[in-house]
Amino acid sequence: MNNGDATVFIAYSDKEPVGFVLNYHTFSSVSLARVIVLNDLFICASHRQQGIANTLIGNVIELAKCTNSARIDLGTAIDNYTAQALYEKIGFIKDTEYFSYSLSVT
Repeated sequence: MNNGDATVFIAYSDKEPVGFVLNYHTFSSVSLARVIVLNDLFICASHRQQGIANTLIGNVIELAKCTNSARIDLGTAIDNYTAQALYEKIGFIKDTEYFSYSLSVT
């Protein structure tokens, strides 16, 4: 994207891409602050459990700090316990105050 709406970090192994994290930049009118939305995180199965996701998320944290963002938001499947454990280990806190809703328009 050319207008700064998103930032992608890509992880490589031997010059081959093995993972990425896609982040959208937004603004919270409630917080009156910038927010980074960690929208997609993917690591090739052959490269999981090697710290790549942790490194990519570390890049997102640095991005949030450099852009003076108030926080990083993300969502994951209810049964994705591996991802939840990683996020909580890094310091993300599971939201217990709000529900998430979605409306398909296609």
